Amino acid sequence: MTTKRIGYTSPYLPAEIIFASGLTPVRLRPAESLSAADGFLPRNFSVEARALLAAALENGLDLDAVVFLDEDDTSRRLFDVWHAYAEIPALGLVPLPRLDSETACQRYAHALVALSDSLAALSGQPLTADGLRRAIDLYNEQRCLWRSLRQRWIEGALSASEWHDLRWMALTTDPVSANAELAARLLPHPQPLSQRERGEKTCLLLLGGMNIPRQLLAFIESCGARVVAEDSEADERVVTESVSGPDMEALAAAYLTKPCGPRPNALARRLERITQLLDERGAQGVIAYYPKFADAYLAEYLVLAEVFKARGLPALLLEDDGESGFSGQQRTRLEAFLEVLS
Repeated sequence: MTTKRIGYTSPYLPAEIIFASGLTPVRLRPAESLSAADGFLPRNFSVEARALLAAALENGLDLDAVVFLDEDDTSRRLFDVWHAYAEIPALGLVPLPRLDSETACQRYAHALVALSDSLAALSGQPLTADGLRRAIDLYNEQRCLWRSLRQRWIEGALSASEWHDLRWMALTTDPVSANAELAARLLPHPQPLSQRERGEKTCLLLLGGMNIPRQLLAFIESCGARVVAEDSEADERVVTESVSGPDMEALAAAYLTKPCGPRPNALARRLERITQLLDERGAQGVIAYYPKFADAYLAEYLVLAEVFKARGLPALLLEDDGESGFSGQQRTRLEAFLEVLS
């Protein structure tokens, strides 16, 4: 029996809730076209939000419903327009606390319980304690597999393109199927890059939003460099530490305390995490591939650029306009940047 597919846009939403309700969670990522969103959202609005709406309006999403989180003004505006014009139902706007205190975790747990009622109405399968426990166990298993495969990528035994594909397979597939495929990829034991080979390749930290284009990762490798850390919503900002308990509050706490994205009250945590990645992975340069009109990212970059400068790390800022893909101009700028580093 095929289960209904539920899309979600934020890494702060526990996929466990969707799966435990008898549904398949599917993390959404921006489409390659924005034109269908013209007239619904202004052109200086977040290109990621416009691309998501465009995909829905063009019937490019095979989904039965979408869950939105109330993260910021962008998510609220996208929800309003989606709810009014897209054929795919929007299952409410789940309030996301901005803090990770004990009280905030309790509030988020209550919000997730309310969401589970909406999901149960769609699936006909109410959320149970046993169902939630099984979902948490499955995703904890996936996190262990994720960490092992990430380490192979860091060591050079997996290409950036392969790692990109494996991540998105896991984010868009039910955990039973995804875990089987991830485990199968761990069976071969390819040799990591030797110390000499690692020394010949420039190591990079890559900063991004919802999704880093696969062609960007492949181009970096074709230039003889390696991405060894990707701070994006599809890698470092995914929960990869095991959820410590079998209940809703443990789940809420895990998602509120994980590495965060750019937001005003999280700058100290962001600086600490990015500094940690630089130190642990030995990055020799930084590429920020940010969606155009994403104000939180661009405001944060002003601070990050000073940190990189103080450490003597060259940095390159590229903006994704959502329409030209990984453009020829961006390739030229990136190639020149990598030549300076080599």
